[in-house]
Amino acid sequence: MVNVLKERAIHVFAIGIKNADKDELNTIASDQDGSFTFYVKDFDLLEGIVEHVRRSICDIARGPGVGAGQASTAKSASHVRFMLQNIRADSMQASWTPVHDATVYLLTWRDTSGAERPVTETLDGQTRHYSIRDLRPATDYIVRLRAMRDTVELVGVEGRASTTVTPGGVQGLRLLGSTASSLHVTWTPLPGIWAYILTWTPSEGFPSQRAREIRLPGSASNHEVTGLHPGTEYRLSLSAFTTQGIVGNETKTFHTASHGSEQQADVETVRGLRVLQAGTDYVLVAWEPVSTATAYRISWNLADGGPERRRVVQPGSIPLRLEGLNPGSTYTIRISTLQGNREARVASVIATTQRTLETGNFPQVPSLSVDDRGDGEAIISWSSVPQATGYRLLWRTTTGKEGSCTSRNTAFTCLCCLVCFPFNLFLASFFFSFFL
Repeated sequence: MVNVLKERAIHVFAIGIKNADKDELNTIASDQDGSFTFYVKDFDLLEGIVEHVRRSICDIARGPGVGAGQASTAKSASHVRFMLQNIRADSMQASWTPVHDATVYLLTWRDTSGAERPVTETLDGQTRHYSIRDLRPATDYIVRLRAMRDTVELVGVEGRASTTVTPGGVQGLRLLGSTASSLHVTWTPLPGIWAYILTWTPSEGFPSQRAREIRLPGSASNHEVTGLHPGTEYRLSLSAFTTQGIVGNETKTFHTASHGSEQQADVETVRGLRVLQAGTDYVLVAWEPVSTATAYRISWNLADGGPERRRVVQPGSIPLRLEGLNPGSTYTIRISTLQGNREARVASVIATTQRTLETGNFPQVPSLSVDDRGDGEAIISWSSVPQATGYRLLWRTTTGKEGSCTSRNTAFTCLCCLVCFPFNLFLASFFFSFFL
């Protein structure tokens, strides 16, 4: 029956429960790469794969190559074959067939959520593949290739693919607080996880007590386990699940407080979190130091949604600069105090980056001057421009050679070394990024 369906070009999904044979599921499914196969621990978890099945059906309707970890292939009107393959949690490889007369390729990639700026690499006309690195796990990316002859675009083609879930799936299981009858634990959520199973049992002393567990959604990052024995060591185990089954597990032991003993004091929450400065692509934040902190955990994402980015910083990192943000965008920034394996409650603040001006509204740079020092070296100086976030200097010699130098900060003097070619006539112009 399954073969008849496949012969009629009907896509077959295989869903396994608990002890199902995964090899048999792959045989039943339309593809053998696991993209049409789903596995859950029990029937209660079936609801968690509904969204993933829906996405897969939409991906099939749109065309090939949009599933997580699947290779994407596309062709342009000029029959350029463009592929995204070897897809991992933080990288993928783009490959393409050569384009006649192409002198350079421009490869651009961006995540579909718009949480980060697009990145473009300029590649030699002989290049046939490029490894894209430093990507975020479980994130959908659009990758575009443009074949250029000098400044003329010969052809453009794009593909789409999703990075896979980070191996391990569970990070940083730790204690938020404890009482005689409860343990409040937290962990770092990862993208692509759609369910967690938290299990707990006494380490010893209660041989007849069976392990208990609770299922939590993939968006969960903490849970308070109640109804525990006082003064007892418990073994807590957190398992992470995707549509392909369990992808990671972490187990740690924690103690409840004893009866009559003083409850363990909570870790002090950060106070005075504030925005000191905001540019077009960064914000500078500060807060009051916590004397008992061993580190701070900071996270940020667009206020209207999108992937969350995280860092753990040392106590001496105040103030902290967060870079790579979108201009004119509002972000929610969260920070919590870490004290060993314990963590305080989160403090948050809203920050908005500055907008960029249109090119036609850029003011001119006053008092531009060039001081020829000889031996291929020149000092270019100018007066500062209010609100300028940086300067870009472009130059061209009478022989047609070009070069550039940039400064992200407001600069008054720029030293450019031109030893690679002589210059008799020096032509310079400025381009700026400004904020309102």
